[in-house]
Amino acid sequence: MVGTGFVSLKEAENLCAVSAKTLRGWIGEEGMPLHHLAEEISIHWKDLHRCLLRRGLPVPASLESGPR
Repeated sequence: MVGTGFVSLKEAENLCAVSAKTLRGWIGEEGMPLHHLAEEISIHWKDLHRCLLRRGLPVPASLESGPR
């Protein structure tokens, strides 16, 4: 996870063990804002955390308390 509090879409796919298509669907359904950081498209860890909780999915340990 990037120290800025953002997770690249690739990192989010890996953390959540979902496909890019699934993650893009969640982003659209949840209305998560996208951010362009370090030449990557990213989402804020809190947005991903809330999304997983709303869906009743397990939250990876690295998303429990944010960036370290």
